[in-house]
Amino acid sequence: MRSLSNCIVAAILLAFITRGLSQDTQTYGFLNLVNLVPSDKTCKITLTGKDVVPGGLASAVSTGWFIVPTGNIPLNLEIEGFDSGVGNIDVADAQSSIYVVFLEPNPRLDKDGKPLHPKIRIKRCEPLAPQSGFYLKAMSLCPDENRFFLGKNPINLKLYEAAEIPKWSGGPFKITHNQQPAGETLPVTEKGSFYLFLGTDHSNNYCSVLVRAESQALPPWMKQKKSTP
Repeated sequence: MRSLSNCIVAAILLAFITRGLSQDTQTYGFLNLVNLVPSDKTCKITLTGKDVVPGGLASAVSTGWFIVPTGNIPLNLEIEGFDSGVGNIDVADAQSSIYVVFLEPNPRLDKDGKPLHPKIRIKRCEPLAPQSGFYLKAMSLCPDENRFFLGKNPINLKLYEAAEIPKWSGGPFKITHNQQPAGETLPVTEKGSFYLFLGTDHSNNYCSVLVRAESQALPPWMKQKKSTP
């Protein structure tokens, strides 16, 4: 698992806070964006026309949590070799949302009868409840049912299906699919709730991302002060 440096995440946070304050926005939500597209090309993510990650978000990486003003936010996703994904996401007050960028098979064929490139899609996932220990859920964004190995432990997952991984203690493990590597996790020392997302490019390449998944709260200095009568 890889993550962005704290300075980049801080830059993201400050950029969106500044935008919110300039528009007198008083409420905020939280986003964690995940690139689950196996590729050597980064994913350019723009919200309201601004780059979320300078240079693009690398494959099998998440942004970490950052703050955005509430509302209906225009989103654009670009990965070289694929058609752009365009849409909007809704951010509610104090809501925490994980959005996973993945590839969906394209049912259309080209003039030679070959499948067209998969489509870029995004899926919202609910945060997980806080835990006193280590807690892990694996979720597949691969078509049909697939068998993965988390270390030596097999797990079968259908599309969008999430399953709890028992007895995980934060230790690292390798992920494989059909005896081919699909990623690996680094050791986790801070207890909490995590997702392990599993994705594919539909050409026998797979990747995975371990993401901290607990709901977030505003820092005290950003919370509204109650007016006195």
